[in-house]
Amino acid sequence: MNFSLTCNSMQNILFSKKTGFLKKSILAFIGSLILAISSQLSIPLEPVPITFQTAVVLFIGMVYGWRLGGSAIILYLLEGVIGLPVFANFSCGLPVLFGPTGGYLLGFLPAAIVVGWIIEKGWRKNILSATLAGIIGIIIIYICGFTALSKFIGIQNAFLFGVKPFFLIDVAKLLLVIWLVPKFWREN
Repeated sequence: MNFSLTCNSMQNILFSKKTGFLKKSILAFIGSLILAISSQLSIPLEPVPITFQTAVVLFIGMVYGWRLGGSAIILYLLEGVIGLPVFANFSCGLPVLFGPTGGYLLGFLPAAIVVGWIIEKGWRKNILSATLAGIIGIIIIYICGFTALSKFIGIQNAFLFGVKPFFLIDVAKLLLVIWLVPKFWREN
């Protein structure tokens, strides 16, 4: 089996109306697991660590679409809330969601949904439009994260420590995502 057949099969599973609840549940769990793993790939900075989560959220939205992508993110957040150590640096619980980095975590959900919806509406037809969809996702995460973080450290510091150091890193991660995801979009 070659890679393009695997990608076509994945595309059929993800976007078919015939895909059953069990398959979609397994895919949502896999997405939440990949996101949990990406949260541990971190450089511990204060107050916000550098992780690979933004790239994975964009990947999930672009590959899974808005419904399944949103489901994967909700599952990830629920895993963290119930006490599984899926957040950065093996943290978990409601205090994390209501802490300085909680806005970023909560921003993952609208980012994945919006990016997934945009991609499903045809923005995956070329790299430029997919890149713009990814930038929109990053902006959503930044707005949510910045808003929550500013309540803890003020607006100026929230920008200096919660947005500015991440911009170029997130653009580089987006380029990696844009290079990878079209392999899942091949038409039959």
